Amino acid sequence: MNNIGASDKGLLRKSNQDCYRIVSKDNEILTVVCDGIGGNRAGDVASSLAADVLGTYFKNNYMPEDVGVWYNNAVQIVNKAVLHKSSEVEEYKGMGTTLVSALITENTTYIANVGDSRAYILTKDQNLRQITNDHTVLNELVQKKGIEYDVAAQFIGKNVISRAIGIADDLQVDIYDIDNRDYDILLLCSDGLHGYVDENVIKNILVGQSTLETKCRKLIDEANKSGGYDNVTVVLCQR
Repeated sequence: MNNIGASDKGLLRKSNQDCYRIVSKDNEILTVVCDGIGGNRAGDVASSLAADVLGTYFKNNYMPEDVGVWYNNAVQIVNKAVLHKSSEVEEYKGMGTTLVSALITENTTYIANVGDSRAYILTKDQNLRQITNDHTVLNELVQKKGIEYDVAAQFIGKNVISRAIGIADDLQVDIYDIDNRDYDILLLCSDGLHGYVDENVIKNILVGQSTLETKCRKLIDEANKSGGYDNVTVVLCQR
């Protein structure tokens, strides 16, 4: 398994509130992408804290017997850590972050998601498939109320988060599992990529013959070519 990640502040933002981590233990790998919530205070603190706590918990407390249960508990611990830090420091009150993470075991890849960062896979037949579901007010209106996307988007911004790390004690975490035989490349990314770069462009980069490092750089370059309006973070894992 080859893994690589990169993060860029984009062309317009003064700072980068995204972060990523890639952590290995024995033969298993944990990757995570976090995106500090735009407009909230100390988003960079929230994102880096969340990524660090999850990586450390994986290193020290990983229990392979029931990965789904362990993963949910791990993200709950991350949430409590961010909430605790937020309560300690006045400047941090209200901080939050998205989190999308992949835990790659021998036969199965598990995905944990809170917010609107995403996980994709490039399937064996060269199709790009989104694994996670965006936790945004817009997406919930479309899915639960049956409102057409274009209609709902006129009234609600597409990036209004409905679920995030560090906002409330009661956190629902989406957990997915994927057979490792079903994909060639796993992509984790912040909305600085998927919000500005067409999925066909993403797919064409992933199916190319370049190295994983070059693919990672090309994805970030495409986000900046599309205006560089946001921080952008990419993690790629290739089997």
